[in-house]
Amino acid sequence: MHQYRCHLHPILLNPPKLYRYRCLYFLLHQLRPLIVHCPLVASRVDIGPSSIAESFPPSTIPTKYFTHLFYTFVLPDATSYKLFVTRLDDQWMGNFTATLHAQMLPAKAFLSIGGGNSNSSTFSNMARSHDTRAAFIKSTIDVARKYGFDGLDLDWEFPQNPQDMTRFSMLFYEWRTT
Repeated sequence: MHQYRCHLHPILLNPPKLYRYRCLYFLLHQLRPLIVHCPLVASRVDIGPSSIAESFPPSTIPTKYFTHLFYTFVLPDATSYKLFVTRLDDQWMGNFTATLHAQMLPAKAFLSIGGGNSNSSTFSNMARSHDTRAAFIKSTIDVARKYGFDGLDLDWEFPQNPQDMTRFSMLFYEWRTT
């Protein structure tokens, strides 16, 4: 694992099943690095440009250490509010979920939406009406089912005012009841 600049504490190299962690699997669109980040154990694997990223496919993730992995980040379109799945995401997401589910100790695969590079006003505009929330919700569920994700994670940074917070709660209520 040292070839990926992994900084796992030696004590955690063979943790019992009880001590598995949630981790993020990033596919950043600008540089295409892959990052596995484990905040609970302060360990991180950073993989550089695409030539290196392609040598670190999901099959190399040691799922015995993790209970949940998050594929991050997919963004909603600013006008339709449907998830915008790039050609690169299309290529990686199905492989990501299928590989994780096939492991001897399978991890749950979650799709993260938004993130620090997303536009907060896109989420604010999407959450303004029932129809735009419904389009977003349907899109997220369709994408999750198409690629075999076990769940969804919304990273809206950040609701800016009380109206956004109210709409945020309405979004979650409608999402949950769909």
